[in-house]
Amino acid sequence: MGYIWAGISVPEVDQKGTIILLVDNNYVQSLNPEIKQLELDMIGDGWQIIRHNISRTQSVVSVRNIIINDYNTNQNVTAAFLLGRIPVPYSGLLSLPPDGHVVGSGNHTGAWPADAYYADINGSWTDWGEDTTGYRVENQNRIGDGKWDQNMIASHVELQVGRVDLFNMPGFSPNDTLLVKKYLQKDHNFKIGNITAIPRGLIDDNFTSLNLTAQAWRGFSNMFGPQKINSTGDYFTVMHDSSYLWSCGAGAGSFNSCSGIGNSSNFMQDSLKNIFTMLTGSFFGDWDNTDNLLRSPLASKGTTLVSFWGGIPQWHIQHMALGENIGYCTKLTMNNDVIYFTGNFNNATREIHIALMGDPTLRMHVVKPATNLIATPISGNTKYSLNWQASNDNVLGYNIYRAGTLYGQFSKINTGLISGTSFTDNSPLTGKNVYMVRAVKLETSASGTYFNMSIGILDANTINSVNEPVMANTGLNLYPNPNHGKFNISIQTNNNEDLNCEVINSLGKVIYSDHYLISNGSANETIDLGKIEKGMYILKITGKNTLMTKQLIIQ
Repeated sequence: MGYIWAGISVPEVDQKGTIILLVDNNYVQSLNPEIKQLELDMIGDGWQIIRHNISRTQSVVSVRNIIINDYNTNQNVTAAFLLGRIPVPYSGLLSLPPDGHVVGSGNHTGAWPADAYYADINGSWTDWGEDTTGYRVENQNRIGDGKWDQNMIASHVELQVGRVDLFNMPGFSPNDTLLVKKYLQKDHNFKIGNITAIPRGLIDDNFTSLNLTAQAWRGFSNMFGPQKINSTGDYFTVMHDSSYLWSCGAGAGSFNSCSGIGNSSNFMQDSLKNIFTMLTGSFFGDWDNTDNLLRSPLASKGTTLVSFWGGIPQWHIQHMALGENIGYCTKLTMNNDVIYFTGNFNNATREIHIALMGDPTLRMHVVKPATNLIATPISGNTKYSLNWQASNDNVLGYNIYRAGTLYGQFSKINTGLISGTSFTDNSPLTGKNVYMVRAVKLETSASGTYFNMSIGILDANTINSVNEPVMANTGLNLYPNPNHGKFNISIQTNNNEDLNCEVINSLGKVIYSDHYLISNGSANETIDLGKIEKGMYILKITGKNTLMTKQLIIQ
């Protein structure tokens, strides 16, 4: 039994919502170019970004509070991307852990890593229970130790969450910064079509009696059709020589190995031609340990970008066949108790261990983007002429988007697909104009057809002239929001610097500006815009090393 999310000529999706990007402080300087490219790629795929740089020593409570504040003060926050060693929440008093290893049979009881804690905005998480039977110190849960009690996610999660955490993977490299750098580079190369994989699935099932790979059979069938599933080949042997967009490996496991599949050392030595993988076996869901198997595909020399512990419970990935991102499937799986019945193993639906290793914004089908977009002002800046080089893909045409700021919301300005490689904007915004072009293709999968778009390319001249810095803030709070024109702002930065404050309307016009000197890393100000027209505005804080934006709603 399976499920399909089907459609014919499903329209393209212009905007994906707002994503909270939490960046490990250790990478802010050393990986600045790669993080900047990640931001541009997400913007180009229809995301708006709120960024915070996070210390490895912060409490999980403080990190979650940042996420909750962003969710409550910004419109349409839908996802969070944990990049680096973002503090790991633990939760559980698991006397019957998801992999079944009770006391006397592996003692995998107690608390497990629980990124679902960050996905849950309004659930209540408690810390007054105790279970110290787990043989790893990390699994032992004591009253008041900062590890939560919940075995089940406290409430339905609001956010898609994915993590790229390659800390404590010394077998791959003692330098986790280098591992994350390589991951971000291959992440970008996949999104622009420089890394490809044949659209088909590999299933290597060494656990047939438990039916754990049912999710792969139903998911891959929806994606590629059953004739494009290889269920007889060996995981490492096949993907060493041949590419598979999706793979699934199942077998008896440990923290570093999967029987019939391989171990972390195999991932260290080999370069698999694969993008998305699910691995099923004991201990895999408890991923916060040295050279862990579940994180190994991301750290490997191969092309794998996504890994998750599938089967316990069954994941639902069918939406990716019509263009959804993997984070969407993660959220759906976290919330699935009655949405889909799949005969889940060990009653593991909605348990706290469900987690995604990888970039949550990744989509399955890639359209090669256009290149070399140039936007030239003409007629005294009353018009802009756009020219670009065509995509190398089989595209139907192009959509044109415009915003008043690189980190603002891009709106489509063409009424129909542009078949050529030029466009004239006859009604540009007053002030700054940032343009984006996205190639459009009719994508076909085993679930139907949809209009798929490439990552957007941005006008190099415009970006250079805007010269907006990488966001390096740790906090911008705006309250109340919505309001009637009078509100408070609280600014916290990692820098002591002069900051400019602007309120920008929907046409890109600055309607308010002020200047603050940050000398102790923080400032608190009250802004009164008087009798101002109702609507949506952008509050923008800029400095030499800082860019912070929030949506401001006037009622």
